[in-house]
Amino acid sequence: MINDDRLKELLTRLGEFYYLPSEKKSRLTGGKIKERAFSWPMFATAVSAYSAASTNNGSLAQETWKVLMETVPENAGNGGFYPFSYIKEYPDDGFYQEISTITTNWVAQWCLNVIMCLEFIPDVLPEKGFDVLTKDT
Repeated sequence: MINDDRLKELLTRLGEFYYLPSEKKSRLTGGKIKERAFSWPMFATAVSAYSAASTNNGSLAQETWKVLMETVPENAGNGGFYPFSYIKEYPDDGFYQEISTITTNWVAQWCLNVIMCLEFIPDVLPEKGFDVLTKDT
């Protein structure tokens, strides 16, 4: 889908770089990003999946799925995508199911990243899904 070799190279390098420890990022950039936070790692899973696929980097692929799966309890709570509150806004309506700790945008972005990861690194998808959340894996 991407026909520009330079863009492919840059995306691959970004995907390899994003999840490195802060000290290594700082060293590789000559200290230019010493204090720079790499927030919202879930948003980088598509590019890290691309990078893992491009370089056949199995550990980056596993790290990518782990980051994606860890994002769910961090944002939706331990119940994942199960609704845990019911509200009734208007008398004529029934109850609405709600997960009050997440937003529509977050769910949409998470799903888009899952789609990209399934495209690039499907063979590394954890067999037990959210069981990858143990910090030992």
